[in-house]
Amino acid sequence: MEEYRHPLSPNRWQIIALIALQLLFAACATSVLIYRAQGWAPEVINFGWLSYRAFNIYISLGLVIYFIWGIVRKHRYVVPLLSLFALFHIVEGMIIGFWVKSALQLATLVILARIVYASRS
Repeated sequence: MEEYRHPLSPNRWQIIALIALQLLFAACATSVLIYRAQGWAPEVINFGWLSYRAFNIYISLGLVIYFIWGIVRKHRYVVPLLSLFALFHIVEGMIIGFWVKSALQLATLVILARIVYASRS
């Protein structure tokens, strides 16, 4: 009996790449919190623990956990939600000059586009 495959289901290399990219993104976000806690680079990282920037990081880390779970479980909404997440962080990264963040999410978006394109052929 053949296993059911969701129409937007990524293959093995795409799953591994998406998880790796989201883990790298989470590491970047966590490093910002660590820098804030240690007081390193106060001229760049100068936000309060209850500020918009801090909550953006907290929510993003929670969403990364969901995305990794959703990618592994092939949850039906993970591709569109991860696409929106990536678009938001690409734009935000360009605005604040956090180019690594933008590059990671751009790579995520490219992989997601390949998943969608492959599902149409």
